Amino acid sequence: MVETTRHFTATCFVVNDDRVLLHFHKKLDKWLPVGGHIDRDELPHQAAEREVKEESDLNVSIEGRESLSEEVDELPRPDKVLLQDINDHHQHIDSVFYVESEEYDFEAEEGIEEMAWFSEEEVRALDASEEIKTHSLEALEKFR
Repeated sequence: MVETTRHFTATCFVVNDDRVLLHFHKKLDKWLPVGGHIDRDELPHQAAEREVKEESDLNVSIEGRESLSEEVDELPRPDKVLLQDINDHHQHIDSVFYVESEEYDFEAEEGIEEMAWFSEEEVRALDASEEIKTHSLEALEKFR
């Protein structure tokens, strides 16, 4: 029996002025939101904020952490938690956040060749997976 490995990831669909930010992942040959693996000892919302900063140089804040007692905090809830098959023996458990940025001017991380803001109409016409389109449209709707 072959073991299935699982990694925890965080993804952020960033919205500003009724547009969602996506970048073209050359290696995977598809449009994606910002995101990546959650580092050791990092919380999902912190990883999402970090990935947005690293990949786009935008600052976002994911609110919702509340202290329930001296020992227990409730963490910000992702908009979605997904189990994604990466290959036959590896999966990602992805915390997906829809966030709004007050900043519009991004600076794509070195290695990202194409990053852009997309309107609803542009998302619908984009050569992207239905999953990415659906999440992008849901993120846009959340902040209308």
